[in-house]
Amino acid sequence: MAILQEQLSNGRWVDVPPEHAELYLGAAERFNGIDTNGKFAPRFRSVRPVTRDEITAALMAGQTLSHDWDWYSKLRVKLAASHATPHQPTGRLLACGHVVAVSNLIMTTANGSSCPDCYDRMNGAT
Repeated sequence: MAILQEQLSNGRWVDVPPEHAELYLGAAERFNGIDTNGKFAPRFRSVRPVTRDEITAALMAGQTLSHDWDWYSKLRVKLAASHATPHQPTGRLLACGHVVAVSNLIMTTANGSSCPDCYDRMNGAT
């Protein structure tokens, strides 16, 4: 199974040590049940107990489940690391195709805006 995480009282999520994972899954199994709508609910509101397989499947599907009465006593599977998007240059896209971040580098030509490197080419100079 993937890495389990528990929520602390400050809202942070921390990894559950692998040797304690079974204890947390057992606590979630004892605390939760299935209600009349087929959803997870605290055991006292449920119509049937939940199985370990249902707990595991729900966690793997991205659900967060309680394992105790405290508001923060929740379990989840560790989220995959997000892939950073490639850095996009910030600034203004000019008619020459370049991006200029500083406005005093934008030059006006007969064919639109350009950077200093493309000014002569865009202004018709040879």
